[in-house]
Amino acid sequence: MDKSDLIKCLVCGKEISRFGSKGRLRKICSNHCTAIYMGKKNKNKPKSKEQIEKMVRKRRSLGEAQCIFCGDTFSKYHSNQICCSKRECRRKLQRKRYYELKEKNPYRFLSKKMTGNLRLEGKTDIVENMLREADGKPCVYCGAVLSLENFSLDHKVPRKFSKVYNYETKKKIYSDKALRMLDSPNNLQIICKKCNQLKSDFNDKEFRTLLDFLNNYPEIKEKLFRRLMTGRMAYKWFLFKDKKRI
Repeated sequence: MDKSDLIKCLVCGKEISRFGSKGRLRKICSNHCTAIYMGKKNKNKPKSKEQIEKMVRKRRSLGEAQCIFCGDTFSKYHSNQICCSKRECRRKLQRKRYYELKEKNPYRFLSKKMTGNLRLEGKTDIVENMLREADGKPCVYCGAVLSLENFSLDHKVPRKFSKVYNYETKKKIYSDKALRMLDSPNNLQIICKKCNQLKSDFNDKEFRTLLDFLNNYPEIKEKLFRRLMTGRMAYKWFLFKDKKRI
């Protein structure tokens, strides 16, 4: 590459190619510098020259660092940055922080893992408090002691097939309002994994009625629950084999 094709980034001063991937002229090196130049909140309204110079000085004062994963040097865009902006390195950093959280705060780790598809504001904090309160208490259905090993988040009134979107009809199963009602804290509870698997699409009242009936017939209860668990695993295998999504 000729020196005439190199220019300096308007924000960080790093030497970059004058032409982008599609042959377009560019003046800024990365999305982070673009956010600084244009402003994160008002991207269509550039900042004044004084504001830009101030941000540029701040960016340059952070200096450069070495990525802990790939070893490449990069210009920092915040003081605590430890990896470059490559996708692979960002994924490794995310995975690293994920497992660090598992050791430091297992309740927070589990709450993040359980609340991935919930439509609820502050869901991580709400479920974390529920987990802390449920720890050491008996399951509301079977009486098993709840712990970090068998925690499971359950909807008293369940979602249909535990899904939000039907991939065959390409339509939403629920409206946003219905989802927020189903995912409200009043409809959530912490139970053991075994009961959550057996409960499946039963609501709270139906499952309690079934348990009350089967408690009088322990032999039938054991056989039925064994069949339900076997059928559930076979159904999952069938869906995975045919690559169907409900």
